[in-house]
Amino acid sequence: MNNKNDKLRQRKVEEAVHKTVNELVNHLSSDSSDDEYIHQIRVHIKRLRAWLRLQRIKNKELNWKEMDELLRNHARTLGQARDTQIVIEKLEEFYFRAKTNAERSTIKRAIKYCNIDSTEIDLNLPKLKHDLLSDLETYRDQYISTHTIDQMRSDLKKYYKRTIKSAKRAYAIQSTFDDLHRFRKDVKTLNYLIGYMNKGFKNNGKSIKSRISELGEVLGHIHDVDVIQNYINSVPPRNLYKTQRKIMATILERELEKLLLDSKLLFNKAFRKKPEDFISFMK
Repeated sequence: MNNKNDKLRQRKVEEAVHKTVNELVNHLSSDSSDDEYIHQIRVHIKRLRAWLRLQRIKNKELNWKEMDELLRNHARTLGQARDTQIVIEKLEEFYFRAKTNAERSTIKRAIKYCNIDSTEIDLNLPKLKHDLLSDLETYRDQYISTHTIDQMRSDLKKYYKRTIKSAKRAYAIQSTFDDLHRFRKDVKTLNYLIGYMNKGFKNNGKSIKSRISELGEVLGHIHDVDVIQNYINSVPPRNLYKTQRKIMATILERELEKLLLDSKLLFNKAFRKKPEDFISFMK
């Protein structure tokens, strides 16, 4: 190691990952099942998947993709209920920001037919919690203490480069929601990783994390627009007429245009450093 303090830094970073596991285990012990409870499970899973992506362990004993797939499947199962709640919340927000009575009446009708009760979604929460707890045991035992600080520096630098590449695809003229979705996931992952690294480096990356976190929030709102559009498309024609669909399309396009502009400005602020300079907070 290049620095005599790197062992201590490594331990503090690993302790932060252990803390995420322990927080999730404690959270799963609750009997709650409301939307915020499910949301917190998903957030913790995302943080743990971020750590896997940094290390990408692949040898005879361990394969990061296997654990990542297990965690991803748990998050996807929970995601259906969360997406339904997002649609309702965002449409209500659009209602209060509507520019005309026609927009307000259209949004009101869309809420009526998109208002699916999350309890209708097939979710066996007790089984999911049992399976997730088992996977967390394996994660804690095998997937945390694997990297030196030097390796973490190198891998974080690579992920920074990867995120810049995904941004170029996302902001290309012919980009799709899939491109934006991949970029959003990379930004979120990078944000979580910096959060872990900050624990070993006295929060030196706080300002960098703040900028990347802000970008992630805006990209999350862009994803919400895509989720809403999919729900609108699922409403039968008899419940949402052709004219109303055009009005909803105008509302969503207006929202997307603003969010894309905001995200580009935030990206230029958050990713102006060269990769070598980006990891300078880990010295």
